[in-house]
Amino acid sequence: MNLTLQFKNNPALSGSIIMEVEQKRNGETIDGFVNLMAEIAVQPQSMDITVGITGSNSQSNNAASSESKIVIKAVNGAVPLLDVKLDSKAKAQVDKNVQIAVPVLTPANSIDFNELNVAESQPEPEAKITGFPGLEQQVDVVIDGRYINFDVKPFIKDKRTMVPIRNLTEALGCKVTFVGDREVHISKDNSYIIMTIGEKKYSVNGLVKDIDVPAYVKDGRTIVPLRFIAEEFGCQLKLVDDTVIITTK
Repeated sequence: MNLTLQFKNNPALSGSIIMEVEQKRNGETIDGFVNLMAEIAVQPQSMDITVGITGSNSQSNNAASSESKIVIKAVNGAVPLLDVKLDSKAKAQVDKNVQIAVPVLTPANSIDFNELNVAESQPEPEAKITGFPGLEQQVDVVIDGRYINFDVKPFIKDKRTMVPIRNLTEALGCKVTFVGDREVHISKDNSYIIMTIGEKKYSVNGLVKDIDVPAYVKDGRTIVPLRFIAEEFGCQLKLVDDTVIITTK
């Protein structure tokens, strides 16, 4: 059985479920197995979640056994987030010589639940999902009252708002040039910034400075912390709910 999953309330999620079940008799023994594979993809974060369950069982008149394996994996692009494996085995043997004595219930060894003073149960508080490990919170960016479109949606990671550098700098009226595979040059008026992908140092008009989150490549785009670029060009920033508001004047 193959199922395709669609999430109407969240089109960024998609997935599938594949399940195989078989059971057959071999003389006085019944053997069976089950194989289930579920995959969920989260875009545009490039997160993939996979759950696999396999199991087999055998049952006869005087014995039974089963084995099962559960594997759960989650990756964000090429970065592993979760890798859990669980194996279990069980066996049971019938012993006809074993006798189980069930005592007769009497007032001395039992209790009437109707006589208990049980307080009314309170409803459980509703669980609120605040996030998933590794799942980035997306945000909008507004510059001087204008919403900016990005190739890769801006997101918050490690308490930093990350954006594609070309979309941001061009929206700020800057010129951006890539030199080689790792070096990025950004210029506007009398300011000239040089930064290197993967390094925590950059220069402004020749003055070397530090940055706590280096630039990196995601989905073919160079991603940088928004604040350090905007402030180097004299902008002011504030975060309102899920929107970063930038003022250039």
